[in-house]
Amino acid sequence: MAIGLGFSPLSGNIYAGKSVPFKGAKEGVMRFTGNKEDVTEQAIHAVLMLLLHKSGEDEGCKVVAPGIGCLTFTKETPTAKEEK
Repeated sequence: MAIGLGFSPLSGNIYAGKSVPFKGAKEGVMRFTGNKEDVTEQAIHAVLMLLLHKSGEDEGCKVVAPGIGCLTFTKETPTAKEEK
């Protein structure tokens, strides 16, 4: 069994847990077995860190997910109020 990540449009959360192929669905579709854990905050943090890393010394970067869309990341210095 693989550890999988999935997004729930019902809750708006990202979950991690053991997963197996979903029988009868198209290839690549997985389903969770047993317990799953809400990892939304950790996943968002990890993606932001990845974008920050990919942007390097530049002011930002763009990531394209074919068939889904693209995400543009722009570095900005947070104000003192935003850091709290």
